[in-house]
Amino acid sequence: MGISITKWIELKALLNIGARGSKIIVTTRNMSVVSLLGSVDYQHPLEGLSHEDCMSLFVERAFRKEEEKNFPHLMEVANNIVKKCGGVPLAVTILGGMLYLKKGTT
Repeated sequence: MGISITKWIELKALLNIGARGSKIIVTTRNMSVVSLLGSVDYQHPLEGLSHEDCMSLFVERAFRKEEEKNFPHLMEVANNIVKKCGGVPLAVTILGGMLYLKKGTT
């Protein structure tokens, strides 16, 4: 895991200073993080976006409106990139934006 126990204890102490009744939302795919939290009132497992939704998001970030039709070879690349993103919207958004910027330099 990417966090040391000492750092976690320091962070947890800061989080305990909040107002009575406050809640903190933690998102993670790493279930060992959940075990470090101690008292967890509720867990809601999330699934990634569908491939179709990811492609839509990617295209929205990588191309201007309907511009993707002019780049069928990039759509094939986009499909492979989206598969590797595992349904994570942040990854899809960032990589789509990177393609948009890169496409302008070639």
